Amino acid sequence: MNLYYAFGGGLGHLTRAAAFIYTLGFHQDQFIIISSSEYAEIVFKKHQIIKISEDYYSKPFELRFLIEKYIKELHIDNFYIDSFPVGIAGELNGLRTNGCKINYIARYLKWNNYYPYIESALYFDNTFIVDFLAIEQLAFVNETSKNIRHLNLREPPTKNYNFVEKILAKLAGNIWLIAHCGNLNEIKTLYRHSKEIADLLKNTPKYLIISQLENIAIDSDVQYLKYFPASDFFPFVDRIFTACGFNTMRQTLQYANKHICIPFERRFDDQYMRARQRQNISKT
Repeated sequence: MNLYYAFGGGLGHLTRAAAFIYTLGFHQDQFIIISSSEYAEIVFKKHQIIKISEDYYSKPFELRFLIEKYIKELHIDNFYIDSFPVGIAGELNGLRTNGCKINYIARYLKWNNYYPYIESALYFDNTFIVDFLAIEQLAFVNETSKNIRHLNLREPPTKNYNFVEKILAKLAGNIWLIAHCGNLNEIKTLYRHSKEIADLLKNTPKYLIISQLENIAIDSDVQYLKYFPASDFFPFVDRIFTACGFNTMRQTLQYANKHICIPFERRFDDQYMRARQRQNISKT
């Protein structure tokens, strides 16, 4: 059995986990997912999920013992670690693996911010690099990995296009999409920016906001939809407004000509770097 460690809030870890599993040709039922996110059941089936309270953010030692317990009791053959090589709070330092293989899915981290959490790093049987990495993080990967593989993640296909077409048919016309699972203030920032662009272009688009947040009230003329994955709408709308997270920037790459992104500050992810990268790609 495979255990995928995606401890953290939001949808980012879970979206990446689903893409990783699909890209490697596995079936989702071959994996158990450890998550603290309230959105876990949006991406995975209930029986696949081990839900752990976010209280463990402040209890790394207790969290490590709990993970060790699951690895042993579930007879785990492969343990997959998403993004943070020793966990988001250092909880995987010195993890007892019970002989299972350890695999690291490496995306970019602000290494100076994360490195202090590393005390006794694991040795990885396989590291899958799914993102650009800073020199220091890449050096760490080279030092701690038996095998390294670069992986271009692909999204698992969805079957919701009939629903998408019905929603867009109701809106009709020039549709501008705002897709974000972050906090309400960030959604408002994206909306304000889209309005400024519309005013400059003397455009009057129909606005659709897709998020997992409840009770969004921004403007009376804005349609709000709680839906996953928002990427189902990307081919059919006229403009896309998002933040600059890893999954979003990967999913919007083929729509760069109509995608506008705003970077937000994150402790371990450099969204400003991602925005600059997209600008460079667009120029070429």
